[in-house]
Amino acid sequence: MHLIDLIKEEAESALRAALGETPVDLDFAAAFVYPEDFINGDLSFPCFQLAKSLKTAPPKIAADLAAKLALPAIFTKVEATGPYLNFFLAAEELITGTVAAALEAGESYGRSTSDQPEKLMVEYISPNNNKPLHIGHIRNGLLGESICGLLASQGHQIIRALLLNDRGLPIAKSMVTYRRWGEGSTPESSGLKGDHFVAKWYVRYSQEEKKGTPGLEEEAHEIIRQWEANEPETRKLWQTMNDWCEAGQHETYRKLGVHFDVEYKESDIYLHGKEIVEEGLRRGVFEKDATGAVVARLEKYGLPDKVVLRSDGTSLYITQDLYLAKKRVEEHGLDGLTYIVGNEQNLQFQQLFKIFELLGYPWASKLTHLSYGYVNLLGGRIKSREGTVADADDLVSALETDAALEIKQRHVTITDDEMIRRAHQVAMAAVKFYFLEVDITTDMNYDPRASLAFTGKTGPYLQYMHARIKSIIRHAGGEPPSPAYQGRQQVSEEKSLALLIAKWPEVVRDAAESFRPSLVAQHLYAVAKSFAAFYENAQVLNASPEDRAVRLSIIAAAALVLKNGLALIGIEAPEEM
Repeated sequence: MHLIDLIKEEAESALRAALGETPVDLDFAAAFVYPEDFINGDLSFPCFQLAKSLKTAPPKIAADLAAKLALPAIFTKVEATGPYLNFFLAAEELITGTVAAALEAGESYGRSTSDQPEKLMVEYISPNNNKPLHIGHIRNGLLGESICGLLASQGHQIIRALLLNDRGLPIAKSMVTYRRWGEGSTPESSGLKGDHFVAKWYVRYSQEEKKGTPGLEEEAHEIIRQWEANEPETRKLWQTMNDWCEAGQHETYRKLGVHFDVEYKESDIYLHGKEIVEEGLRRGVFEKDATGAVVARLEKYGLPDKVVLRSDGTSLYITQDLYLAKKRVEEHGLDGLTYIVGNEQNLQFQQLFKIFELLGYPWASKLTHLSYGYVNLLGGRIKSREGTVADADDLVSALETDAALEIKQRHVTITDDEMIRRAHQVAMAAVKFYFLEVDITTDMNYDPRASLAFTGKTGPYLQYMHARIKSIIRHAGGEPPSPAYQGRQQVSEEKSLALLIAKWPEVVRDAAESFRPSLVAQHLYAVAKSFAAFYENAQVLNASPEDRAVRLSIIAAAALVLKNGLALIGIEAPEEM
């Protein structure tokens, strides 16, 4: 149990004792809130939730409880402010317990062990296999990685999954133009990444189509027919172009710090799912309409009816989705399956999950769709090789270039290799924090220049604060082994920073349970700001030996939270910048 949990447990015990025999059905731990202003205490209990049981107005409940509460030693006082009961923590006990817990736990500080650890699969990105990743894929991938990290931090076993859309008309279009005009060229001979090389031919199709080049659509459909008939030359070209594209996309994944444990391909599953539809027909879950198509009647559940098999017996995307979800759960023995997919697919997943529920699969309630909002690019358009959306590779390259210029200005003697390394660190911090600080469901505007700032609410600012703390500790000769806390006169900034450090494990737990990496990003910024205020108002290196030792320990714990938290959202915490 973390210190913050023990603090709440102490407050709950005191409250229950003061309430006596009054029956109260309430999760006290979940009811506590943190006041926005430290004037109102460090922990608050809203008495609204006791009004029904006590049949008394919340302000009177708060006043009555404040008058008879027996305070545990961790608290100095309790006050009633309107309907709130405000607890004030003892600074010395808070700082002592927090710093000791954080420094002892080290890199595991913030992690917990779930009472019921689960085996979970998370699917994210799911690109088409005919072009490079774009800015929307970046948001998807960073959300996926951070959510997997958060779930793993709570003791769950995580399987990262990629679904490749590697067949169909868009793929065939790239093949048409390459077959006509490629003349045996390759990514290597063209000097292009594989995904950009394949996309070049997809764009060429659109250009030729606008010019009125005859026979394109017919040839694309003929390629699909040949592919489905396993015609050797068509299959060989398809595999070659897919390999090129996948190699390029995986290069982008590596740069972004995104990785997968398992990969699924539409080409392997597109014919499956019919057996599930047939099972549903036999059991009356589905029925045939007048055209012979198989339909899931969902209107009575507030959803549109959904065709799950065409009248000619061919499958749709949802037919494949039925098969793949069942395959994954049974193949891996999953306790849960989460899809991170944009909000344009909200209805599709609502229908899919309802169908599984109607089919009676016991794991239907363990399916989750994390719907995320759109990304718009501000601050000048990043070049896109497709001419339609911001290209992920171009965006990262532009960020690295701008970061390198900033670093070179700060460190004129830095070597080229070190500058490149740091520029990548800073660029990744810029894009990852900017994307993850925004709540997952919110449409967002991405401003590359703003994200790179070394001040304000940015990833580079957090990196800089971590490096600054490490620099202070180095100048002090290292972290003190055993500071003496007793008998000191604390400054308020010490307590404020210590409370944020104490809350860290709870923040991680809440972020994992709610699938909200934004909670982590926002808390890290609060820690960084609190450290800045602390360092501005409290001497560290020039303080008395007692204060110096304690304050070095506090900021060492703050650096640990910054490092551990940045790691959870895929950002490196450099020792110097």
